[in-house]
Amino acid sequence: MSCFQTSESQSWIYPTVILCLFGFFSMMRPSEPFLMVYLSGPDKNLTSAEVS
Repeated sequence: MSCFQTSESQSWIYPTVILCLFGFFSMMRPSEPFLMVYLSGPDKNLTSAEVS
């Protein structure tokens, strides 16, 4: 796998990018279930039909 070989001075870039991307995408969660409950709460005064 010669495409993954880097020089010694840049050997930290690839693992760092992979870890950052993994951390970012592992924290991605759908907002729809939480947003529906938040907007239809008593303090926002919206019905479920209005939210959807």
